Amino acid sequence: MKISEVPKGIKKIGGKELKISWSDGHESVYGFRSLRQSCQCAMCVDEWSGKQILERDTLPKDLEGVKVNVVGNYALGMLFSDGHSTGLFTFKHLRKICPCEACRNKPEENLEQKIYMEKGDLKTRVD
Repeated sequence: MKISEVPKGIKKIGGKELKISWSDGHESVYGFRSLRQSCQCAMCVDEWSGKQILERDTLPKDLEGVKVNVVGNYALGMLFSDGHSTGLFTFKHLRKICPCEACRNKPEENLEQKIYMEKGDLKTRVD
């Protein structure tokens, strides 16, 4: 995992936004509705084709993030006000979809439609 993909701080701002401070000094602020719209779980994206199943515009405009929890050393799990909670948002994916102007204008390295976890995203700890 690159240092730019490692968060040093994660803060829920009310029910509408999530702020991540990254180890390289960058900060990202995501709206929970846009995070829900970008969910990559099997209920939202077809596992075989990678085609989006979720109809993004059908989500409530006032959708909120109810709970955010860290999953291992690589992702966040979220519970949304519409009851959805099956998606994992890897730090790599979250950094890739950063909504700030600088990140939106940065050329993409890889134009994959679906973000898959890579072996390097998983960490095994042996004591």
